[in-house]
Amino acid sequence: MFITINGQLASGKSAVGQLLIDKYNFEVFSTGKILRAYAQELGVTVLELNEMCKKDFSYDYKIDGKLVEYAESNRDKNIVFDSRMAWHFVKDTFKVHLLVKPDVAADRVYGKRESKEETYKSKEEAQNDLIERRKVENERYKMVYGVSMLNYNNYNLLIDTSSITPEMVCEIIMQGVEKYENDNSYKQIFIDPTNVYPLLNSERASNNDTVDLIKFGESLFVYSGLKAVSNAIKNGVTIINANLRFQDEDEIEGTSVAEYVKKNVANIADWQNKCGFEYGFMPKIFKE
Repeated sequence: MFITINGQLASGKSAVGQLLIDKYNFEVFSTGKILRAYAQELGVTVLELNEMCKKDFSYDYKIDGKLVEYAESNRDKNIVFDSRMAWHFVKDTFKVHLLVKPDVAADRVYGKRESKEETYKSKEEAQNDLIERRKVENERYKMVYGVSMLNYNNYNLLIDTSSITPEMVCEIIMQGVEKYENDNSYKQIFIDPTNVYPLLNSERASNNDTVDLIKFGESLFVYSGLKAVSNAIKNGVTIINANLRFQDEDEIEGTSVAEYVKKNVANIADWQNKCGFEYGFMPKIFKE
């Protein structure tokens, strides 16, 4: 069984990968291993190779070619690929994308990492940098391969790790794997209810109180099932299941996602008061 995992920065990919090794007997393969081996082959440092990749896309192609070779020669094994683009290159995989609130991501990296690029003066600086790095990273891969990591339709399972443990994340993944093996069309989102935003029309009910979402940028807005979200927040529920109905390039009721969301921006202060909590991160649309 192959599982590919990528996700937002500081979403806990490494911790989840390690648990899948320890508890579920998977091997974990990271693109970093290929990068280090290829750098050694070329006689350069990993940092130097990263700089070379920015200037010449052929290095990316060679690195990803080695990833595919590894996957095809290890089809009989249970492997988790911790890689930005393995979901695109490795065939027949269960594709997982991890989400995290921007403020939680900032808390996780602020003052806790040693690399120069992840040393920050404040949590706000960390939050802004993580958002920008994510955007730049996606634009680069889109330019190189013509696909977007931010298109959530590319994945079978999206999990918000903001308020749940790596153990819970692994349980959700393995339950998803079982469902996927019975139905390859399986897709599901597990989201922290305080990581979605209300719209004026999202009071509409949905079948069985399911929550339907709109993705705009990297934020998720409630299209239907707002009452279920409100109840979850008030009851201290940290994760709920939901469906992705629309995202950036789609149309809703004859208008673009961007126009629909902007037209239906709700009073966020009233929503926070009603549910008894406060967002740690606010999308720009609420500040316009």
